[in-house]
Amino acid sequence: MRAGRVEFTSILPENTQAAIIQPIGSEGVLIAASNTQRGFTRLDQAWASTIADKLDASLEATEGSKTSEVTAASTTT
Repeated sequence: MRAGRVEFTSILPENTQAAIIQPIGSEGVLIAASNTQRGFTRLDQAWASTIADKLDASLEATEGSKTSEVTAASTTT
């Protein structure tokens, strides 16, 4: 058994040989898995980081608009 494998057996597919665990802001995570050992290049890692940043910005914008809708609704009643 390889180090770190036990922690992810309930999350990742059985034949996972490599994984990228990339934070999305302070509350989320992006997980990408590969069935080949060392299956991610530096470019793949950079791509995952960029996607995580874009997701974080989108989620923050969505949450910000929901907050302003709630604030507007509470001030009009």
